[in-house]
Amino acid sequence: MVQGIGVGIGGGGGGGEGSPAVAHMPRVAVVSGGARGLGRAIVDCLGRRPGYFVIDTRRGPETERSVEENVKVWYGLDISQEHAINDFVECCLKGQQGLRVPDILVNNAAICVPGAGREILKQTLQVNFHGPARLSKLLMHHMAEKCEKNACGGIIINISSGDGELACLNSELRRVLEEVQTEQELNQVLADLCEGKCLGGQELVEDSQALILFHPILQAFGPTPAYSVSKAALNVLTRLQANEMERQELKLRSVAVCPGDVDTRMCTAENGEKILTPQEAAGLTGEVVPSL
Repeated sequence: MVQGIGVGIGGGGGGGEGSPAVAHMPRVAVVSGGARGLGRAIVDCLGRRPGYFVIDTRRGPETERSVEENVKVWYGLDISQEHAINDFVECCLKGQQGLRVPDILVNNAAICVPGAGREILKQTLQVNFHGPARLSKLLMHHMAEKCEKNACGGIIINISSGDGELACLNSELRRVLEEVQTEQELNQVLADLCEGKCLGGQELVEDSQALILFHPILQAFGPTPAYSVSKAALNVLTRLQANEMERQELKLRSVAVCPGDVDTRMCTAENGEKILTPQEAAGLTGEVVPSL
């Protein structure tokens, strides 16, 4: 079971795999964090489909076995670096280094670090939220233009987590995230958290080692609260993206997919809990793609 498919669904959709225009056009998929784990499995899953052109973006070449037979282009991208994202998008728009504007963007790259210090929160948000948000924002309208021209639908898939459910957050933070209506508001909430501010705007008294997320007002539950906050923010972003796509009548959808516990380095499942293989999770994630 895919937990959370359709956290946000927007856009006009339109077009389909069976339309004449699509039949002769390869579907271009960009997958971030494709070096290992779930990302690599998603690359394999999409790469095996006839007519798919997969662009594998990863910070480094780490992999346990070659997946190049399913990858048309490999590109080194550090999703935490703004300039790296800008360069990647520019190459996509100009068709440089074999890159193309995608029909499918899978924001998979993520980190999960125990603890809740300020630097841990900043680092986690940079990779798990700000990177995907920037990449999506820079590509979204170009994806929509391409899909309109080719009479097909596009999709942004944000790989989230059950740890990002609002129930995992303190009630005040949950309330604020539920009420966020713009990406600017969301960025401000996250900036306040990183600066150690209460949601009411007051500064917290803390030393350099203070675990700011364990403050009663800012608390996220579990051993990886920074990860929970980042995935909750990604879910909110998905909702905002979907609303924007619908408002502008773009031929795009935005969905957040929470595949459950997957057997990767980041897995924190306890004994007895159901754990999926990366291949199983990738197959479930891929279920949202054929409906384009």
